[in-house]
Amino acid sequence: MVDQVRVRRALTQLSEADQEALRLAAGEGLDATAAATVMGCSRTAYKVRLFLARRRLAAALEPAPTRGPADAELSPLAYEGGR
Repeated sequence: MVDQVRVRRALTQLSEADQEALRLAAGEGLDATAAATVMGCSRTAYKVRLFLARRRLAAALEPAPTRGPADAELSPLAYEGGR
């Protein structure tokens, strides 16, 4: 289960347009037609924006990949201070 703090933090990583698309659907409970009117776009454009915003939110909620010793061999500059 994802906690509210993580969700809020992930939302701050999204653009204002993504945040608005998500807020209109989840927070305000608007249907696609009403949300599109608020955002000043077509219903189809809003649905695409909402789909992409949800994908970006899901990506922002993913745990950061950890780097192990094998990664150091593939990317030595990352472990040498960029030299």
